[in-house]
Amino acid sequence: MMAYCLDANTFIEAKNRYYGLDFCPAFWDWIDRERDAGDLLCVAAIYDEIANGNDDLATWIRARKQHTWLRAIEPQNVQEAYRTVVAHVESKRDDPYTDAAIADFMGGADPWLIAYALANEHTIITHEVANPNIKRRIPIPNVCNALDITFITPYDALRQLRAQFVLQAPAT
Repeated sequence: MMAYCLDANTFIEAKNRYYGLDFCPAFWDWIDRERDAGDLLCVAAIYDEIANGNDDLATWIRARKQHTWLRAIEPQNVQEAYRTVVAHVESKRDDPYTDAAIADFMGGADPWLIAYALANEHTIITHEVANPNIKRRIPIPNVCNALDITFITPYDALRQLRAQFVLQAPAT
C-alpha cells in the first residue's frame, strides 16, 4: 500500500502559519483521521525531531507516539535504502554539495525519511523544493529526484486525499 510520509516542515509550517493548533483544529483532526486510515505516516526520526521541542506541536505529536503511524527505521529494507541515500549524497561531495551541507544533512532526520520512502515506495510530503544548483544544504526533493522517489507539497496531499475543512453553521 502506498502511503504518504510527512516531513517535519509539514508539521512545523502548518503550526506556525496556515493551520495553527489554536485556530484550525480541523487540519490536525484530518491528520489523525488519515493517520488512522493508514494514509499518513511519520518516520521515527521525524517524530523525534518534533517531539524534542518545547511547544504545542511537540506536545501534540508526543500524544500520538503509541499510534501505528509512527514507523521505525530499523527494518533491513530501510537500512539498505539508507545506504543508497548515503552513497548518493556522498557521490555529490563538492559537486554540488559542500562538506558542511553533507554533514548537516546526514546528521538530521531527512536521510531516514527518504530511506523509508524509498524502501516502501511511499510518497514524501514536504514544503521543500528541488534546487539542483544549491551547495550549502541538501533539499529532500534533490535526493528524491535522483533516486526516483515521489514527493509532493502538503497542498497537493490535501487535494489528493480530498481534505475539506468546512465550518459548521452557527448554532441557532
